[in-house]
Amino acid sequence: MRINRTRRRVVLALALGAVTMLLVAPSAGAATFGGGKVKLSFGKSFAKALKATKTRVRGTGGTVTKGRTATFTIRSGTGTLASPYSATLDLGGTLDFKRGKRTKRFKSLDEVVSGSKGRFKSGKSTIFSEATKGKVAAESGFTGLDARKVRIKLTRSGARALNRKLRTKRFKRNMTAGTLRFDADRSVTFQAGGNTRIAIDNGTAVKLGGCGVSLTAEAPATRTTAPTSPTTPNVKFNFPVSGGVLTAKGLEGAIQHSGGIRLTKGSKTSTLTEVELALAQSGSSFSAIASDASNQRITVGALNRTGQTVQRQYTATGTSLTFTGGALTLGVQAATLLQQNYGCSNVAPGDPLGTLETAGGPIK
Repeated sequence: MRINRTRRRVVLALALGAVTMLLVAPSAGAATFGGGKVKLSFGKSFAKALKATKTRVRGTGGTVTKGRTATFTIRSGTGTLASPYSATLDLGGTLDFKRGKRTKRFKSLDEVVSGSKGRFKSGKSTIFSEATKGKVAAESGFTGLDARKVRIKLTRSGARALNRKLRTKRFKRNMTAGTLRFDADRSVTFQAGGNTRIAIDNGTAVKLGGCGVSLTAEAPATRTTAPTSPTTPNVKFNFPVSGGVLTAKGLEGAIQHSGGIRLTKGSKTSTLTEVELALAQSGSSFSAIASDASNQRITVGALNRTGQTVQRQYTATGTSLTFTGGALTLGVQAATLLQQNYGCSNVAPGDPLGTLETAGGPIK
């Protein structure tokens, strides 16, 4: 009997451990967030307590307060874009309640949603409890997660912290505090399996050949060529996508790649590796680690995104993001290295470098 009881205890312990692992393990379909806002709007009951105690709402570190509202920036977070919705959002700034010379400051703020309930937290303590049922939904196109008119109540720990620090008894457990809303902006992360293809400008390729420089691929990048004449070598490079993060709405961020380009002239050789496309509304660029620059990252050239098309296929868990088009021009750093190290006086900053034929691939 003792053996059977011991076995049952072991089995029960293992089962509880498995359940715990499932509860705390991150969801394979979790989305990431890298921006947006959380706004607290304090209602009449809470405002009455603030007024009676002559307490003002303030904040530091980027918190914006106006009247009975406080707005915080979402720095990062994870969550799900399919029901039941969930989110853990790391917020910047602090939430301060100032009464005379005394201030209760809540810092290390987080907004946490799990199904029909939510919590506005300071460290490990919950300040406000939330009723989120029917108030949270994914944005159209799965570009973010929104919450609207979420009712919030002051928790026991929140009331105790305010009353102790501000020396009052006006703040009560479960008192209606107002409402909360948030707009969490999704970030997409590129996965292995994507590809970026750049067609080198024929005129620039001929110039480099004229000063004795040949271009080959640094694995796992690959090079293709289909010359139709001495002046049209039609050289293209394919770079496997290795990572990178972009904002789902604004499409700003970076696409990272493995492999690179090797430049050779006689016994002289150098490489451009870990190619990265930095995408922005203005000032996009193409950079790489240059062996001729002490293995520092240099800007190879600028990327003009005029006329570029985007294919977005977002779901709650990922799918793909691909860019087509964009003109690359040679940058000052790359042109200088070609002039000084390879004697290519026939190239200059601003020369056409090539065309971004395609970039991107699977995302999460």
